[in-house]
Amino acid sequence: MILVGRPSKIPSALARGVRLRQEMEQLWDAHSIDYQSGIRKFQFEKSVYGHKTVKTALAKAQFEKCCYCEGEFRAHVAGDVEHYRPKGAISTTAGKVYPGYYWLAYLFENLYFACPDCNGYRKRSQFPLELEAGRARSHHDLLTANGHC
Repeated sequence: MILVGRPSKIPSALARGVRLRQEMEQLWDAHSIDYQSGIRKFQFEKSVYGHKTVKTALAKAQFEKCCYCEGEFRAHVAGDVEHYRPKGAISTTAGKVYPGYYWLAYLFENLYFACPDCNGYRKRSQFPLELEAGRARSHHDLLTANGHC
């Protein structure tokens, strides 16, 4: 993964994500068991994190390259906004973990620009950790629990 120097100004399209995050946190607090079992799933608004201004800012910060393969792809495909820590579910060797890092879905620091091949076929919903027990499972947990990010 390439080093990305993010602009200090966060795209204004992500401002709506603050309210959406708060709503998801309230839903989690009221129905955490249903979300952990996968019975309930969060709905994400791609129009917020996938907004043109977000894509443009990420592409510029990454020198028009995919965050994973560093391929220069904008001339051929539009590119995807990639969630570094997956938002809906996480694929592990033991199966799916629900939900993903839902509270980071609209956070600029969790978003990258990726080519469709890397985002859709290679990374997908993977986010492996050395110690699965240290995984943050909700907005109440620290992302760096047990020294793992």
